[in-house]
Amino acid sequence: MKLPAPPQPSSALGRPLDPRYPSNLIAVFGSGAAVLFFLIYNLMADDPLPTSAISAGFTVFLAWAISRELDPDHNASAYVAMLFAFVSVLFVTASPLFGFGVLIGTRLATGTVGLRAGRLDLLFVVGFGALLGSGVNSLAAVAALVIGIFVIDSYSRRSLVTAVATVVVAAAVFAIRSPAIVWETPGAWDLALGLVVMVSLGLSIPARQPATLTDVRGREILAKRVTTSRFLVAVCIAAAFVIAGAFGLQAAFAVAGVSLVATAIVNVAARMVPGSRTVEA
Repeated sequence: MKLPAPPQPSSALGRPLDPRYPSNLIAVFGSGAAVLFFLIYNLMADDPLPTSAISAGFTVFLAWAISRELDPDHNASAYVAMLFAFVSVLFVTASPLFGFGVLIGTRLATGTVGLRAGRLDLLFVVGFGALLGSGVNSLAAVAALVIGIFVIDSYSRRSLVTAVATVVVAAAVFAIRSPAIVWETPGAWDLALGLVVMVSLGLSIPARQPATLTDVRGREILAKRVTTSRFLVAVCIAAAFVIAGAFGLQAAFAVAGVSLVATAIVNVAARMVPGSRTVEA
């Protein structure tokens, strides 16, 4: 029996989290399980993990959500990204705020909702840019908002105005807050993470034409826009590295880099097994 359509979003930034679909339940329960694990471990262990329980839960969920934008056809990419995100935050401190910025940018760039950006969406992007400017790691995700708004608004004049305003307010907030920037020299492990990101990007582009349609009106999702979203993630990770070195790279990889890696793995596997797309909703 076919499930009824989920509630229709009214914004290009929002997608419904319909609990009737197993993939959405897996995201919610998987994130909740991460919260419980980190909460219990950090309460009982003498040497707590580097990430808080709430941050770990958000990181796992955001990795799932970003993967939905990078690879609309394969639920498996989202599941693998969740696993990678969980493993990553066992060792490094992630930046959920950076992840939220990347999620918004990829959603705009990929166009999975199927709506044009409205005026309220544009205002939200500018406001969220200010929020991203409040932190060192999150600042790198401003690039995601800029790229995303250009793509969804077809490089129009208002997209240029919105992009410039977003950068300006982010820079202003960053200057006012003046967070301490400590550029951490990358070690061999960090260089390996960077190499993994570059290889994953190479393996995942260009994107195949998705079979999945947009949430609203069931329109085609363009492969070139999915490809742009995958580039967008790599650009933001590179920006995080430029700003904060190894610390920025690790924080960005744990929440967004894992999604690009998962996308590459699943898509390479899909090319070897024709007809392996797993579109659910």
